[in-house]
Amino acid sequence: MTLRVRLAIPLAATLFTTSALAQQSRDLDDADALKQAFETRHKFTDHPVNFQFRGGIDTPVGLIGLTAGYDVEDHLALGVGAGTNAAGLQLAVFARVRPFIWENQRTRTLRALASEGSFSTGPGIVRSINLPVDGHTGTSGTLHWNRVSWIQGEVVYEVRTVSGFSFMVGSGLAVPIRSQGPWCSGDVQWCSMNARSSADVLPTVTVGIGHDL
Repeated sequence: MTLRVRLAIPLAATLFTTSALAQQSRDLDDADALKQAFETRHKFTDHPVNFQFRGGIDTPVGLIGLTAGYDVEDHLALGVGAGTNAAGLQLAVFARVRPFIWENQRTRTLRALASEGSFSTGPGIVRSINLPVDGHTGTSGTLHWNRVSWIQGEVVYEVRTVSGFSFMVGSGLAVPIRSQGPWCSGDVQWCSMNARSSADVLPTVTVGIGHDL
């Protein structure tokens, strides 16, 4: 075996070993990066500004409206909203507390079980019909409040995707705390039978669809 061959063999072995170690290092770096990407939890505060269209029954923004929220931190969001019902413009402020948050590791979709409290104000109406009884003609009428202020509380299920899509559904109660009115239109008999000084406590159902920024 010549001197050149004896020198070439260890040199080739050294180059092969160095290349294998370098490739192994790159593979480990790629694996660590992928693992870190999946282990790093997507947060609500990654896209803290949220706009939603909301609709439902006696929601803080009425029958339908728009809300704008900001995630102060992962477990707390604050927001404002405006909308309308059959009586007119409704204005609201709200706070959402998320005690339970979990994430789908594959899609990185966030989900939360939260409680939302709100204060809303706007005009209100109660429209009703008394059905005929014992052959007597039925009566109908409407109570109008110039303004009713409400405290509302809901239990909310919330979804937030990495693309920014957001969805929420909630249900709870709306409690009137201040009323201006009412005045009544309709049959005099209906108005006398249904006279009241305050609006009723109402069940609420809210659905929201929106996008985060």
